[in-house]
Amino acid sequence: MKTPFRKTGVAVLAVAMVTLPAAVITAPASAAGGLGFGAPFMLPNPALNNTLIFGVQDVEPSVRVDTLGNVFPGAIRGVPAGVDVWRVSAPYGSANVTYLGSPDGTPPIPGLGPPGVASGGGDLDIASSCETNLLNVSSLNLASTENFNSANQGTNFDMTAPSSSVYTAVDRQWYDNDGPLTVYQSVHDVAASNAIVVTRSIDGGLSWAPVPGQVINPAQTDAFAAALPFNNKLGNIVVDQHRHNLYQVYSAGANAADNVNGNALRAVWVAVSLDQGLSWTDHLVFADPSPSMRTDNVFPSIAVDDAGNVYTVWSEIDSNIATTHPGTFFSFSTNFGSTWSTPVKVNQGAAQNLTLFPWIDAAGDGAVDVVYYGTSSTVNGTDPSTNQPAIWNVFMAQSLAAHTSIPSFATTQITGSNLTTNPPIHRGNISTGGLQPPGTKADRTLADLFQVAIGYDGLANISWAADWSSPGQGLAWFAHQTSGAITGMPNDGCHAFNGGPTGGTGAKVTGGGWIAGKNGGHGNFGFNAMQLGGGNLTYIDKGADVKQFTADTVTPPAVNGTSASWGGTGTWIHADGSSQSLSYQVTVADNGPGGKTDKFSIAFGSYSDSGTLGGGNITIH
Repeated sequence: MKTPFRKTGVAVLAVAMVTLPAAVITAPASAAGGLGFGAPFMLPNPALNNTLIFGVQDVEPSVRVDTLGNVFPGAIRGVPAGVDVWRVSAPYGSANVTYLGSPDGTPPIPGLGPPGVASGGGDLDIASSCETNLLNVSSLNLASTENFNSANQGTNFDMTAPSSSVYTAVDRQWYDNDGPLTVYQSVHDVAASNAIVVTRSIDGGLSWAPVPGQVINPAQTDAFAAALPFNNKLGNIVVDQHRHNLYQVYSAGANAADNVNGNALRAVWVAVSLDQGLSWTDHLVFADPSPSMRTDNVFPSIAVDDAGNVYTVWSEIDSNIATTHPGTFFSFSTNFGSTWSTPVKVNQGAAQNLTLFPWIDAAGDGAVDVVYYGTSSTVNGTDPSTNQPAIWNVFMAQSLAAHTSIPSFATTQITGSNLTTNPPIHRGNISTGGLQPPGTKADRTLADLFQVAIGYDGLANISWAADWSSPGQGLAWFAHQTSGAITGMPNDGCHAFNGGPTGGTGAKVTGGGWIAGKNGGHGNFGFNAMQLGGGNLTYIDKGADVKQFTADTVTPPAVNGTSASWGGTGTWIHADGSSQSLSYQVTVADNGPGGKTDKFSIAFGSYSDSGTLGGGNITIH
């Protein structure tokens, strides 16, 4: 494993434990790029009109898209106030927003919100699965990550098993989907010294289990000693939908000495799994020569495109000298994360002199969108030489050939064009240190991150937090790109899952969603019936004593036109925790795309239920 370095001088490669200067590569000057955006708008928060509601804020927005053209921003209020989720539909203006409520509220009030009190709200992430269009929303409480599943585009949410239930204390979770039913979560296991652990659901979010491999590999003494204990900040996890590779980015020390000496998290690492989490290899992307240079302002971010190229971005600021902030940097890998390019500086020009909170998404073969907060100030706060606060805006930098030797970026300023109709987002300091002790000057109003998601139309969707018009109260905003679309789909589709056998006995069948429960409520299901037998099935009907039914065996599905049936043996877990093993039978109908008229039927022991889907989709491939 070799390490690229970036600084003044010439580009070199050095052994990982050695720190040598290397070249600064500055991207070519930014251009307007022909990118257009609709008018930014604040996402509606019903709590603003009710001073009795706890947690009147919406910060750290996540955003995802589905194959139906919907965009789902979500934001946190903080524990114990829960999270808020919205649906934005075409043409993606302020009149096209539906507030979906707080899925983790007490009780949940989808579409009516807000309940004001919730078990979670500490952190949030979202996954939107292709084909089934299942939406999973994760909310961090004080000990674990709760998961809420919707099969009808957020109109209703059902609480599932916690996505980190096997761990006693976790922090900062990230989601990504793999195909119609698989969802991965990465999270810090606080009880294990902030080890990065991964859990997985193979039934659309209904149940979760840890993957066996350790993300920070103990066999790699360089990464392990640099990052543990308590010496890493994990960014997001992404899945290559074609090859099912997993990529986890994190900031850490560059070597064991950084950890021992308390140096800044000056290095960016990417852990790669080529076997769905069974094993991991950690690759050093970049290490700054300065022991005080931070790469965690706040999270590094990673994305993978449809061609399998992997990209990561991070922001650098010196922890000792506040005016030393080299910028937001970008690196790519064309060999599945094994080696990485010399980093390139993304932000250019006086309006984005200082940048924080970068995020990235990718599409096609070499197209990326990078967003970040930027200011013309040289100080994150009030400049003592002018006594003027930094004025912050949202920027997006786009490259259509991001894996070339020196990629160029076209930059667009999203906010700040008009103080009344499109104001900046913030004035003064933006905290990059997470939670702060009382009395500190760091401003946590905007929390720690914001995101961009490329839609299936090739257009960017950005959600961010702002308090320009409500100082000290961060609220979620949204903007949709209207011109300059990327050619090529984002890495979110069921590319390796479609195109299978159609019709005939043994055709592959997948599905997820819900039917009306036997005694009210929902009968939630997720299944994958393989062509030659095998797969998985989970079914839950809490109102009818079915805490969970899980298939132990799956026979090859028999297909007759638009219907399919299969059986096997499984385990019924009752509401009181008791269980029994018995046979089951499932029959489904795939009545066309979208799933609105698809049917699902299941029978095991004394239980049976059937009906037209209330949400989700079934596909006979």
